[in-house]
Amino acid sequence: MREPTSFIITGTSAIVGASSPTPPKDGGSLYVIPNTCSPLSVTYGPTQSSGSSVEFASKILGVASDELIDLAINSESQELPIYLPYVDGERAPLWRSDLRGGFYGVSISATREDFAAAVVEGISFAERALWKSLKNSMEALLKASNWVAMLAMTSVERNSGSRL
Repeated sequence: MREPTSFIITGTSAIVGASSPTPPKDGGSLYVIPNTCSPLSVTYGPTQSSGSSVEFASKILGVASDELIDLAINSESQELPIYLPYVDGERAPLWRSDLRGGFYGVSISATREDFAAAVVEGISFAERALWKSLKNSMEALLKASNWVAMLAMTSVERNSGSRL
């Protein structure tokens, strides 16, 4: 039998999920592939905008996608704008096609680097929300998979002050 695992697959959207020998009792707002259809049960949810948020921000900042990540790394601000990545609605765990994203809390001192870092942080928050929904559905099954929690942690933890 295969070992349970957790994963984040990032592309145009992100998929956060975990496998387990048995499916959760309630997948909540997530999809569940039962273990009768695969070697292990898989519980997962897709976000609407991950890579597409990077493309969106790259376009408005006038840089290539890989340059956006470089900009984000070079942000020195402790007070980033807040970016909600719902530029085309959101899938799991909210399932709201009517939601729209944007930047909030923008100060006059915000730089291109700060906007780029806010996008990376906003994507990370969306993945973290999905991770929390998954974790709530599969609490006992995920205890051994803490590495995904680290991946889905925000790039800037406002309370701890840690950086990218």
